[in-house]
Amino acid sequence: MTGTSAAARSSRESTTTRMPRVQDFTLQVCATHEAGPYTRLRVRCPELLNPRKSDELLPTAWLRLLVPDGGRQHQRGYTLVECDHRTGEASIYMLHHDPAGPGSRWARSARPGDRIDAQLLAGQLYLQPPPDARALYVGDLASAPAIAGAIAAAPASCDIAVVLQAEPGSWSPVPHTACTLTVVSPDAGEDALIEAVTTIPGRDYAWLALEASAAQPLRAALIAAGLPRDAVQYQGYWRRGTPMGRTVETSARAAA
Repeated sequence: MTGTSAAARSSRESTTTRMPRVQDFTLQVCATHEAGPYTRLRVRCPELLNPRKSDELLPTAWLRLLVPDGGRQHQRGYTLVECDHRTGEASIYMLHHDPAGPGSRWARSARPGDRIDAQLLAGQLYLQPPPDARALYVGDLASAPAIAGAIAAAPASCDIAVVLQAEPGSWSPVPHTACTLTVVSPDAGEDALIEAVTTIPGRDYAWLALEASAAQPLRAALIAAGLPRDAVQYQGYWRRGTPMGRTVETSARAAA
């Protein structure tokens, strides 16, 4: 996951996680469940998920999983949601693709008791909407879990609208009862997405998480429509045709 944010850059003191650059953890799978186009994994890691570390995990926080596949480890980023710092558990929604990648294959084969290495990277940024904000979240099925986590953490007084780029009828973890949801088919193109986003009235906060080439034009369109520049956060959540992470030989990592 890549990206930047004018608002987050200007508010680094209050929104940057404070931790070593990379922290290593091991997650244990507690339960698995097929949910629409995702496998929902309930995982446990008391070293990461506990009351002392709760301030380090901002809404939309993600881990880099080291997914084992064919004698290699593939780095893939996934958002932690539904965190319970009392039990040390959280959920990860792993989106399936066609053709299936290493993350998808591993998720579908995972069973309770399985373990996977993970890394938490420092410098993750997220600026929470203030109370009474008219917030707008824009994403797709890859970023929908992060949007769901952000909505759950937002002040209850916020008026939340979500525009999701997905096929009509697709299931996602975005809570329909907590927001006004608009779905735009990916086949409709960039102009349709921009129109859907810029015609939602009265927004004063926006968080965008889309394919990298789509995020910045959408931010520019919102600013042109009158949203203050420092009220828009955006991330290139994935890159078309390019894995978001390195692949290393398992033996090479063990030697390192």
